Amino acid sequence: MTLVAWRYELNGPTPAGLRVRLCSQSRCVELDGQSGTTHGFAHVPAVEPLRFVWEVPGGGRLIPALKVRSNQVIVNYR
Repeated sequence: MTLVAWRYELNGPTPAGLRVRLCSQSRCVELDGQSGTTHGFAHVPAVEPLRFVWEVPGGGRLIPALKVRSNQVIVNYR
């Protein structure tokens, strides 16, 4: 992968302290907003799956629940 672009949209308010990462099988990149680009997956094979990882500090139930309306990843590779 050379450049990876992401975008996500939430339904409802963003929980305080929300941490979002985009992860391959070998590494994770912290996302600094609801959209952007990163070179953080340089030299990772484009066939590796990517997944969003959502985390809010603390324990117990999240009220209101975090609802993701959409997410998108675009991978540029050579």
